[in-house]
Amino acid sequence: MEEYEILRGAENLPLNGNLVVPVWLTWVLIATVAIASSLSLLLPEAFYPNQTQQLTFLTNDAVNLIIGLPLLGLSLWFVKKNKLIGLIIWYGGLFYVIYNYLAYVFGMPFGWQTILNSAIIGLSLVIGILIFRKVDFEGLEGVVGGVGPRKAASILILIFGLGFFIQAVIKVSGFLSGSGQIGLEEVGVFAADLAGSVMWLLSGYFLLSRKPIGFLFGWSGLVAVVVLNIGLLAYLVLQPLIVGGAFEALDFLIIVAFSALCYLPLGMFLKGLNNSYDESHSIQGSG
Repeated sequence: MEEYEILRGAENLPLNGNLVVPVWLTWVLIATVAIASSLSLLLPEAFYPNQTQQLTFLTNDAVNLIIGLPLLGLSLWFVKKNKLIGLIIWYGGLFYVIYNYLAYVFGMPFGWQTILNSAIIGLSLVIGILIFRKVDFEGLEGVVGGVGPRKAASILILIFGLGFFIQAVIKVSGFLSGSGQIGLEEVGVFAADLAGSVMWLLSGYFLLSRKPIGFLFGWSGLVAVVVLNIGLLAYLVLQPLIVGGAFEALDFLIIVAFSALCYLPLGMFLKGLNNSYDESHSIQGSG
């Protein structure tokens, strides 16, 4: 098999270059989100001048700290250990960050927060592009093409994306027609839903049709679905503690059920990936 020119802890991943730059940029991203989220929780009035903004975004900042950032850190640890799972989780983490911060950008009046949040999205996109340019998609397909229940995963991703798309279109259409009233914060959430739905629909389609890029975007998209649902569970638990309000038990149970349904194919994929990839590269290493 072809030897890949990889540096610093990614020697066996299906790549055509090294990951040094995207790794360092990801640490910058982690630090930026960590500082911004922590400061917003300590100084909420400075980040969110009105109560509606605080109700919408403060709890999400806490979720970013306990869900989003550990996911990115875990992905870098796996990459350093030469685990292909790290590449999949890495992209899933970037999806998660982009989706979340789109809601911040479109859900608040223009100001310094807009510049900060746009920079976080831009940095995530740059990292994603740099990784994309390094991936050997033929090599990736050779490793993961037969791993995991691909069709079941694709259908779940498509259902999730379609659900987000329909919800966003209904809300935005009602707002534009004047039949519904939504605040700017809700506009941000539905803008993120609309962009996210396109991302998931494309990911599901690419994976279902066995496009080479689908084996990265599809499985990473499912990682993002699972992590987003875990983040929603954390949000429901933390919201009453941080900003008050009732605990939404029914929503919590529905999300738990859907998360478990999505994790089944993802868990099978990750387990199969770990076994098949480690075995194939232990043979390569002994050759």
